[in-house]
Amino acid sequence: MKCVTCGESVNLKKRHYYYWENDKKYYQCAACGDKESKNEFCNECGADVKYGHGNFVNRVPDLNSVADRKAMSKPYPYGDYVCAECDEKYTTQHPF
Repeated sequence: MKCVTCGESVNLKKRHYYYWENDKKYYQCAACGDKESKNEFCNECGADVKYGHGNFVNRVPDLNSVADRKAMSKPYPYGDYVCAECDEKYTTQHPF
């Protein structure tokens, strides 16, 4: 596999990144993936969860893919996090 950012070979046995777009899987080497900025907003309400915006500390990473988030009907499927407020709402609505 080749990194879509730098073109270097991606060793799938080592740390790497990937993402789905239009039902195609794209790979990134660890160096390029570390440099890429994440979509730092809540995929439930769209609130900004970047450092310095008040929601950074208690944000929860959403490890689902964008395709999965779309299938789950998330309002902001490209957001890589859930803010603490939305996480609290979900937790109280769906207790263990």
